[in-house]
Formats: sequence, structure tokens, C-alpha cells
Amino acid sequence: MSFKQKLENLGIRLNRSHGNLKTVCPKCSESRKNKRDLCLSVDIDKGVYKCHNCEWKGNVFMYENKKTYRELNREEYYRNYKITDSRKYLNERGLSDDTIDHFMLFEKTQKFIDKKTGEWVDKKCISFPYFRGSNLVNVQYRSRDKDFKLEKDAELILFNLNSLNGVKKCIITEGQIDCMTAYEVGYGNVKKQERLNKLKFEKIEEIRKQYEEENEFNKKQKKTGRSADEMKNIEEDMIEYTPEMDRLSLFSGYGIVSVPNGASDNLDFLDSSAEYFFGIDEIIIATDGDEKGIKMRNALISRFGAEKCKYVNWDYEKTAVKDFNDAFLKYGEDFVVNLVQNAVGIPVSGIHYVNEMLDEMWNSYWHKVTQGSTTGFTEIDNYFVWKLGEINLWQGYAHQGKTSFFNQLMVAKSVVEGWKWAIFCPENYPATNYYNGLIMTYIGKEIHPKNENYKMTEREYELGLKFIEEHFFYIYPEDAHDIENIHDKFKHLILKKGVKGVLVDPLNQLDKTQKPYQRDDQYLSDLYMQIKRFALSYQVSYNIIAHPNSPREKNPLPVPTAYDLWGGAMNFNKVDGLICFHRQNLAEHVCEVHIQKNKVVDTGGAMAGNHFNGVYEWREKRFYFNGQNPITDFWNNSKLTPKMFGDDYTDVVDDCVPF
Repeated sequence: MSFKQKLENLGIRLNRSHGNLKTVCPKCSESRKNKRDLCLSVDIDKGVYKCHNCEWKGNVFMYENKKTYRELNREEYYRNYKITDSRKYLNERGLSDDTIDHFMLFEKTQKFIDKKTGEWVDKKCISFPYFRGSNLVNVQYRSRDKDFKLEKDAELILFNLNSLNGVKKCIITEGQIDCMTAYEVGYGNVKKQERLNKLKFEKIEEIRKQYEEENEFNKKQKKTGRSADEMKNIEEDMIEYTPEMDRLSLFSGYGIVSVPNGASDNLDFLDSSAEYFFGIDEIIIATDGDEKGIKMRNALISRFGAEKCKYVNWDYEKTAVKDFNDAFLKYGEDFVVNLVQNAVGIPVSGIHYVNEMLDEMWNSYWHKVTQGSTTGFTEIDNYFVWKLGEINLWQGYAHQGKTSFFNQLMVAKSVVEGWKWAIFCPENYPATNYYNGLIMTYIGKEIHPKNENYKMTEREYELGLKFIEEHFFYIYPEDAHDIENIHDKFKHLILKKGVKGVLVDPLNQLDKTQKPYQRDDQYLSDLYMQIKRFALSYQVSYNIIAHPNSPREKNPLPVPTAYDLWGGAMNFNKVDGLICFHRQNLAEHVCEVHIQKNKVVDTGGAMAGNHFNGVYEWREKRFYFNGQNPITDFWNNSKLTPKMFGDDYTDVVDDCVPF
């Protein structure tokens, strides 16, 4: 999560992504006489803030302790439960009283800043309750002029989350009214499901009655009739459906939910809801057809995996609709049903027709090709950037430090942009060894140094633990270590934690599933095909570390190539990026990083044949390239150091806010 997102989660209103600004204070502005006074200073890049009125201050650099959410009292919210004025508006949006009552909507007055005057005003709102089981978890308030707010400090979950219990298919919308529209049409509709069940029961009773009549006739003819088991166990597939039953069956087995707060690629709300999706086979994403909706759709596809996702194609140029409610009002129930029935599958592999990807084609015309994202190292960005959906193969001789180098890249990416990582690294088992290495990189000190002056304190270690806990997840299955089992663990963490990068270190530690008739290069080709499909389907950066064969000549050490790896040229042919970490002289702390393949230069990075140099500072456990390291910058620029972790860390914020 970016610093901007973390600041906004505190209720701070920001109108830009970077730089310094002044804004109203979420703690005191509402109660002040001059409510429009911009009393809160914010430095977005440093993640710090301070109110010059109420002295509220802090930063989002430090790891937040596991968040505790305010619990809402259901009885209190529903004590005067009613919806009157808003009912007419919802009816005009095509929602029946049954649907309104099913979702337990109510009215409540809330304060908002008037867009014209800047004053706080009371507005009557439709209140959308968020339930988990019978517990009221959150409420979103929507005014008639489309001001929105959620309950302060309450947990974010999906709207209508309970509908996912026991279903195999679900639809995800961008807003509550679209979710309710899908319910109105029939998806997840309790009454329509009850009607279908009633008709099925009547059909089964008709068949049973028919069997009884046959048995009576056979008895008179002294023939053998149907057994008691046949009479009792009448299967559903024996029923002849009526047109009404065919129609109702279209809606059966669906859950229908909405994201909690409109279009955003921040999917933190899924962390506590991931388990609800584990048994679901098909997910239809019906976010709006605008740019934000498409961006969220892509983020959801990355999280759930392309193989189980479809999306609604609004075909806006022909239909002029971009959501379910709009479609329902303009064209009716059948049109919405057709949108769902014709949802577009994600083309992970196979044939790609132009008419099925018109949105992507026009987007490529209107916008430049998507660039990879920064490593945080200014020098490295000239040669390598992170790209989702691609395979990077990192190689280098054993014991030269390539794993330490890659760990540094992961920690830096987590510091700079909040990436989360899933790691299969059996050579560093148990997990405590691996996590401790990451902590030392993050803090910049050793845990058990020879010189006690370089030992990290307990508070620093605690800070490191909390950072690693949020961003890194170590995998070591107790059963098979084959690629399918590793991918199952990766999938779980992608859905549950929002992992954006995965690592297999080293490749030769995977259990080989090579068939007797396969050559090594054929097996490796199949393996990379599985890996590439996974990277594309889940839109993650897939990273593999491999060991080349030991060189014959050792003075100087030659730079290894793809041909020095097991499988030879197949490694080069199948990966998107091939990077070599190399040290000519192990006695020196100088390293070289060689770009040996960069499949798509247009999206960032350097062409093959380029290289850059770095220096390893062993006391800090960090690499520096052209004198810069983003983890060091993280601490130096913010003027916050690990020793300040604790209740008193906000004391230094005065020095961090520059205005």
C-alpha cells in the first residue's frame, strides 16, 4: 500500500499523489468554527503529517500494529429502522420493496462538506449495511447528490458478503445499487431460489405419484414394481424442466457482492474475505466500463486468477451503458441476463480474436505501452524494472551473494511500493533463517555480529519482524515440492495477501516430474510453460534463481551464460528476463550485474549486453549502486530510525514536516 493510500486511510483528504500540501484535519476541522482552515500539513512522499491546530501528528512509515476495528452495535443502528424518502428514489432505480428490505437498507442523516460553500451540512443518506454473518461490520452512507462515507474505524468488507456462503459462482460489482440490481433480476435472489426449489419439489412429487400409480397397476397384474429406494431417491436430473424453471435455473447458485468503496486497485478488503472465494469456481467481474472500473477489473483478475474469471463486456459504444443498473433501466431484465450469460472469459492462452479484445486494442492506441515499475535503485532502473506477468531468471555462481542481492531488491520494492512476496527457498530452511536475513537487510544491522557495536536492538528487531510479517511469506510444503503444489501455495497467498511477486530459489530444488521419454530440454520447456501461464494468469512478477555449472577457469572467473545452466539454451528461450549476478574477485565487495536478456525493451530496462556495478557494505547488509540504496534513503529522508519505534515515535514528526 502506498503512503498516499495509508494517509487516506487515516481520513486525510489528498488531491495529489506526491509532494507537500495543506488540507483540513480529520480530527478537528469538523468541530472548528472555521471548518475550511487548512490546518494539517502533509508530506506525502515522506508519509508524515501534523495538524497545527490540535497537534495531531504521526507518520505511516512505521509498521502499523495489527489494526483493530470498531465494532458496530446492530441493535443501535436498527433501533429506529426505516427507509421512506429514499425508498421512492430506489424504486425509480428499478429496485422493488422486496429487494430494498432484503438488503436491510435504512436512512440516516450524516454531515458532509458542501461542495460549493465548503461548510459542513446535514444530508439525508441511504445507508447500506455490511454484514458478516449476523454481525453489522460497516455502513456506507450515500447522499442523493452522491457524497459517500463509511463508518469511521470500521472494517472494510464486501457488501452482501453472506451471499457467498455455499455457492460455486459469484458476481462482483462496483457499487451497491448494481449489486442490488443483479439481485432484483434474479442472481442470488432468495425468493426466486425458493420458487425454483418449490417447482422442483412439485415435479419430484409428480414423478413419485406416477411411480405409485405404476406400482398399483403392476400389483394388480402381479408384476414387480419399483423398489422402495427408487421411490425414495428420485434424482433431480430426472425432472423435465418447464420454461419457468429453465429461467429460474439461470440464477441458481450465484452469490452477488459489491466492492466496499467504489473503483480502486487497493484490494485490502479481500484480506479478511479471501476464504469465501476458495470454493468458488467462476467469478464474473461487473465493474463499470470506465477507466477506473477497468483498472479495478484487472486488479481483481490478478488476485483471483484469470482461469476462473470472466468479465462483463458493456460494449458502451453500442449500448451506452456501463453498469447493471443503467442496463436494467434502459433495456430491462433480459438485457442484464444476457450480459452475465455472455461474460467474456480471460484468454490465458489459445486463440485471441480482435473483436474479443477491442477494449485492450483501443487502450493500446490511446495510451503508451505500460512501463515496468521502479526497483527503488536509480541506477538499476536504467537496466532493469519490475514487470508483472513476466519470468525473470537470476543466475550466478554459488556463494557469491545472488540470493542476498535479490533479497535486497525484494525488500526495496516492499519499502518503496509495499509489494508482498511469496517465497519458496528450501535451501534457507527453516523459515527463521530466511526471515532473519530479510530483517538484517531492512534494519541495516546484524543480529549476532562479532562486534557488538553493530548488533540491532530488541526494538529494531521488533520493527523488522513487523515489516517482514506484512510483506513476506515463506513457503515450505510438508508434502511434495513439485511446481503444482508450490503454485497452489502461491495462489492462496495471492488471494489472501495480495502478493505481487513470487520467488523459487533455486530451480533445482523443485521435485522433478520429468516423464521417462522426455529429454531435459523438453521437460524444462513444459515447466516454463506452466510458470509463464501462472505469471500471466495472476499478473505477478515470477522470479527464479538458478546455479550455473562451476567454471573450469577461476582466475578470473568468467561471467556465466544461459548455456552454463542445466537445460542450456532452453532457459534463455523461455524466460522474459535473464540477469546474472557476478563477482570477479570474492575477496572484494564489488559486484557486476549483467543483463543477458530483456524480452521487451519498450516496457523498460536495457538491452542484453549491458551491465552495471555495485558495492556491498557488509556492516549494513546492503548493496549500493552508484552510491544509492532506497532502504537507506527510506530511513535517512524521513529522519525516522528504527530506534524510534514505539509510542514516542511521533516526537520526531515536527522535524519531518517542512512547512
